[in-house]
Amino acid sequence: MANTMVKAGIKGIANFSPVSICLPDNISLSQINVTTCLSQLSYNLSSGRVEDEAYTSLEPRLRHAQG
Repeated sequence: MANTMVKAGIKGIANFSPVSICLPDNISLSQINVTTCLSQLSYNLSSGRVEDEAYTSLEPRLRHAQG
């Protein structure tokens, strides 16, 4: 499938599958491990950890609005 996408002119691919793919050097590849992302999200939510800087800057105002 990746070869078909490259032949069609795609310049970047986000690969969500657990299989590695080989692409020409001029094609951008993002290998995304959904299991790891969901695991990190679950940990962050359960520990109250916030990693998004934009949200972190809003956090004091959100707490004030809630309380």
